[in-house]
Amino acid sequence: MVTTFTLSPVLQHFGRERVVIIKTDASDYLSSGVLSQYDDEGVVHQIAYYGKIHTLAECIDDTYDKELIAIFSVLAEWRPECEGAAYPHQLVTDYRNLQFSMMKMILNQRQP
Repeated sequence: MVTTFTLSPVLQHFGRERVVIIKTDASDYLSSGVLSQYDDEGVVHQIAYYGKIHTLAECIDDTYDKELIAIFSVLAEWRPECEGAAYPHQLVTDYRNLQFSMMKMILNQRQP
């Protein structure tokens, strides 16, 4: 158990033929993200990390807006990798209100 804390994760090279997993999170003062991919055995490996300190104006935004800032920031940072990927991306966030808002948008787009 102790060796788990002393070993640093080894970053892998990006592969355009693999599924892209992007995890984002935001706090009151920071937006962050992790770019990952599955290897041939189905194990997830980290490719890159991202972190951005919020500006003073962003610090007073609602949590919903901060989570969206995190998503837009990592997508802008990793745009070259995301554009050429062979598979759709998996975007993972821990904020429930974003799921509700996205479902509402999907339902509003349906034709009667």
